[in-house]
Amino acid sequence: MKDKKDGSNKSIKDYIEEITNPIFNKVLLESNNNPMMVGRVQKKEIKFLWQPHNYRLYFNFDKSTFIPPTSKTIYKTHSFRYELKNYGSEHHFYDWESCKIAIKKNMVEVINKSHHKQWRLITANSIPQIKDKIDELVTQLNKQGTSALNSLIRRFGGISDLKIIKVRGEHGIHGIDYLDKIPEDMIIHDTIFKKVYNGKVEFYDPVNIKNTVSNFALKEFSPEISNSLDNLNNTQKEIVTHMDNLYKDVGAMITGMRPTLIQITNLNMEMTKLRKDVTRIQRHKSRPINNKDIRKWL
Repeated sequence: MKDKKDGSNKSIKDYIEEITNPIFNKVLLESNNNPMMVGRVQKKEIKFLWQPHNYRLYFNFDKSTFIPPTSKTIYKTHSFRYELKNYGSEHHFYDWESCKIAIKKNMVEVINKSHHKQWRLITANSIPQIKDKIDELVTQLNKQGTSALNSLIRRFGGISDLKIIKVRGEHGIHGIDYLDKIPEDMIIHDTIFKKVYNGKVEFYDPVNIKNTVSNFALKEFSPEISNSLDNLNNTQKEIVTHMDNLYKDVGAMITGMRPTLIQITNLNMEMTKLRKDVTRIQRHKSRPINNKDIRKWL
């Protein structure tokens, strides 16, 4: 069994090498034969626009030491506006360090408004750089929201560990060819993105942005490798389908053998009973066997 397993692993390894080695060898050969690439590395660039919208952070909050502004309606200063909402149970602070902060029963919501409706240009020449830049911008948004809540607590009280419980938001994307080609009047609600506005696709999570842009960049940077991976994925699907069919065939065979297996089990039980009876007779062989005993075993 071990030798069989090793042979299977070897064939998969050989298959992957058959795909990847010609690609890398071709790239190496072209690099050596191209005098324009000697002494420097030519890199492709990918650019896309990102617009974080309604980016919301949620924190736990204890109101036991919270002292809100005194007005029951609206309180204005040069920097923020305060308002009671939901029948006086929620405290809303507008334009507090470019954020809207809503203090609820035992939680606080911080909406980052610093970016307004601006689109941010992200430029990268590698897939890791795409992910790093998105992570950097997300970290910046998180720091702004956390800092705004911290300064509000210093002024009006309240207790929070300032640890983000959850994140919500919509992230507009431009610059990904197949997304930009979606008809403007088409409305889409998907599990990872939506399109309800003309000309703008919005993702729910930055992780989905990283995956989508990285997959697009892979085709732009290394189309041959991308196509080979697609072929490998298709081969894997064919293997899985073949194994599923094999399992079905084996299952059908076992189902067909079930009556025979039951008969064999019953026969084993009868043989066991017979062996016990023979043993009992041998133990009493000193006693004469009469006709009645003989008829018992017939």
